[in-house]
Amino acid sequence: MSAHKNINNLLKKYYKNSCTAEEKEIVEKFFTKLQEDGISPKEVKKDFYLKNKIYKSIQENIVPKKKRWIPRSVAAVIVALITTGVLTFYLTLTEPTPDYTIAESKYGEQLRIVLEDSSVVYLNSGSTLQYPNSFKNLDQRNVILKGEGFFEVTKNQEQPFIVTSGSISTKVLGTKFSVNNFEETSPKVIVSEGKVNVSSTRNSTVAINILPDEKVVFNTKQNTFKKTNVESENQVSWIHGYLVFDHSNLSDIAKKLERRFNIEVVVTSKTDANCEISGKYLGSNLSELLKSMRFINGVNYTYSEKSIELSGPCMGNGKK
Repeated sequence: MSAHKNINNLLKKYYKNSCTAEEKEIVEKFFTKLQEDGISPKEVKKDFYLKNKIYKSIQENIVPKKKRWIPRSVAAVIVALITTGVLTFYLTLTEPTPDYTIAESKYGEQLRIVLEDSSVVYLNSGSTLQYPNSFKNLDQRNVILKGEGFFEVTKNQEQPFIVTSGSISTKVLGTKFSVNNFEETSPKVIVSEGKVNVSSTRNSTVAINILPDEKVVFNTKQNTFKKTNVESENQVSWIHGYLVFDHSNLSDIAKKLERRFNIEVVVTSKTDANCEISGKYLGSNLSELLKSMRFINGVNYTYSEKSIELSGPCMGNGKK
């Protein structure tokens, strides 16, 4: 039985006061963990992987105690959960919740994932995707992305496909698009085919539709979208082995090189925010890529097996 089903069953028994002493401790530690980590009930309700992770952590580290009791703070969390309907949600589940898979594309690699509905996801280096093993009996096909992914979604008018990635949510019926939400960059979505709706996860009324060869960038501070025209084929060519720079400064480039080649990259000169590089480089050979960047953009480098040092002014393509 999955961790998700286990904790649901324990919550039901806890509610009926039919837990064993050990089961009671697991439930109480579960709610304590939520409070200590500052995790809201809504987050746990939405992210089944998070609930599984908390439960497994408790199960692996639990230490039997002679005296068991519920601190007032934990009791308050339980009351809050009941009030918000989240605990009721757990206790009244009538349909089986799908098991989830977490796919991780480590530094230096890329993954191609085929989902149960035949949709295909290309996962860029340093990214993860959480998805149900099956979409059957679900109203929506929900997946969670951290990092960058390109989606070729099988069309289904009755079952929208939704990609949640940090501060943005992307909804489609069937199309091709990419989502980029690495920590050092602003969240962005680029459409290759079809129509996509992107909204803020903080306020769903802040939303925008995107058509082929359009890109939207989300300003997380202002909670606004900015849309521009792009050549989507170039922008998403990383799925074919290219390394794409889109108005990137040296710090941005360093992060991309680290992920793609799994090597430490250090910028040894001051980064000029107004100095940007745009271009597409074949990313299969690091040495040749660095030579091209030096020739075209004036980026100096020192390259060893363990690390790279980047320095020098930006020149040529993309300089403002």
